[in-house]
Amino acid sequence: MKKPSLIYLLLLPFGFFMAAGFFMVGCRHDADLSDLPPVCFDSEVLPIFQSSCAYSGCHSSSSAASGVVLDSYAEIIKHISKGNSRNSSAYKAILSSWEPMPPDRPLPKELRTIIRVWIEQGAMETLCDTVGQGKPPVYLACFKRDVLPVMVSSCAMSGCHDASTAAEGVRLYSYQTVMQSGVSAFQPSNSKLYRVISKAPGDGDIMPPFPNSKLPQAVIDSISRWILLGAKDESCATPCDTLSTINYTTHLVPTLQSSCVGCHSGGSPSAGILLTNYTEVVASANSGKLIPSVNRTGTFPMPPSVSLTKCQIRQFEIWNLNGKPQN
Repeated sequence: MKKPSLIYLLLLPFGFFMAAGFFMVGCRHDADLSDLPPVCFDSEVLPIFQSSCAYSGCHSSSSAASGVVLDSYAEIIKHISKGNSRNSSAYKAILSSWEPMPPDRPLPKELRTIIRVWIEQGAMETLCDTVGQGKPPVYLACFKRDVLPVMVSSCAMSGCHDASTAAEGVRLYSYQTVMQSGVSAFQPSNSKLYRVISKAPGDGDIMPPFPNSKLPQAVIDSISRWILLGAKDESCATPCDTLSTINYTTHLVPTLQSSCVGCHSGGSPSAGILLTNYTEVVASANSGKLIPSVNRTGTFPMPPSVSLTKCQIRQFEIWNLNGKPQN
């Protein structure tokens, strides 16, 4: 039998690795992102970098760890290869198992996916109102602006989770007490707080309990996003407009849902006052009680524990003075 030549023996391993490389490259499947709606940089991507990377001691403009700043589009794009997440150092850092970023808490898969899709779509500095896809803006959820008012008005009421009652040992009137209630940062589904507020009406474990109304879905989504972004004790500027024509649907409903409806809904509303729809809010305004209450000049300041912002109060005043328009 003829022995194989030395050249053949030397080339055989090379051919094997070439073939393996061919199949590895040929079998790689990248997801088709063409049908996905555009990701908005300002309201979906930037908040992730700001809350998880650009904080003091890390990649903020004042700290600039390793010379890297990630607090704006101009800085973030320096570490992005447009259209190619695999070659983007910022994206590779959040996937790294050797030196992961953020170092103390890996980003959840949902947030990594948002960044990846944004890069693959061209990593543009997009604004939600210019995308043109009818996609609602998604804002950074902050504890003091978006979560605490809901906890105070819908949960920390007398007979429930206020400081004196502490039903089932749970208090929900401050950041510390809310975190102690069973909030698992970055994991809404593992957070008892989120699970009980998102249950179906009629479920025995839903909070607030019957006969109180279930929290509006927009409020539940905001709490979910706050947890998903790390459940931090942050204050954010409140978007507030007093220059446009102030109406019930656009300007008052968000404030009512986060700060009033929790107490003034269901079968046993506080003081017998319902504030769940336009007719009920108009009736309260016509009674002369609504404006003094939100202004904290009446007998019963509302919300009882946390005042509305001056701008929110001014919206109620302008709406009342201008005839209480609905839309």
